[in-house]
Amino acid sequence: MTGSTQSLLALADDNIYRKNIGLQIYTLRDQLKADLKGTLKAVADAGYQQVEPFGFPGGQEMVNVAKDLGLDVHSIHFDWEAAVNPTDDGFSDFRKIIEKAKAISNVEVFFWDEFRIENTIRHRFALN
Repeated sequence: MTGSTQSLLALADDNIYRKNIGLQIYTLRDQLKADLKGTLKAVADAGYQQVEPFGFPGGQEMVNVAKDLGLDVHSIHFDWEAAVNPTDDGFSDFRKIIEKAKAISNVEVFFWDEFRIENTIRHRFALN
């Protein structure tokens, strides 16, 4: 099966995964900056069911607007500096991120390890 045929099958009405298609909205960062609600509404209107916001916890408004529009949020990106370059020995900035993320039900937080550009690793923190 060729790539284009697989893509078409993924869009078929009877594809069980179609109901769960999501979008990492960092790809729309310029549009979100210009019009947060309008951009997220366009994402929902395009048929996406879930989004992955970025810039958490500063991106909390993104999470709120997405949920108000009926979009699920199951994961978020956060400022990795809070984990790898803490401002104190107790990692208080990182702990605040985790505490705020816990308030969002059913979510995991991610950051990209930019120290390994040639072999980027995605780190996940489960909050359960």
